[in-house]
Amino acid sequence: MVHLEIHPVRPDEAPALVAAGGQAGYIADRLARQAADHGVLLAAWLDGRPVGCVYLWLEDAEEEEIRRHLPDIPLITHLEVFEPDRNQGYGKRLVRAGEQELHRRGLAVAALAVEYSNKRAVRFYERLGYQDWGREFVDCNRRDWHEDGTFTDTPEKCYVFTKSLTDAPQD
Repeated sequence: MVHLEIHPVRPDEAPALVAAGGQAGYIADRLARQAADHGVLLAAWLDGRPVGCVYLWLEDAEEEEIRRHLPDIPLITHLEVFEPDRNQGYGKRLVRAGEQELHRRGLAVAALAVEYSNKRAVRFYERLGYQDWGREFVDCNRRDWHEDGTFTDTPEKCYVFTKSLTDAPQD
């Protein structure tokens, strides 16, 4: 029987996560933020093998417009399911686990940003109950991590979505 477990990433799990999905700099950065209680890096493990991850950003949003209109609202960021495990429901389970973790911490709303041309992601989050926040696009930066631990920021226009966590499914 296949067993999927989702939990906050421990430092000793980082090498397996990097081997599965790359982005050593990203993983190191998020684990440092997690250690400082600025966020939570969740990973999904299928029979002990990492299949994906998502980061719960608990700090103030980097984007001024999101900070202004959604103060103190956590962000669900960088959802990724690794090949060949995509399209099997693991992304949904990672988002749900993130929502449950935020709800457990007493947070009532979550937000996320999706690059405007990524229609597939928009439909995915809408199916999970996320709703457009009713404002214009937000200028965000996509951070691409390189093998040497450096990164490149690329500007992108994003939709912002929110969801109440008080009635979020606990599946």
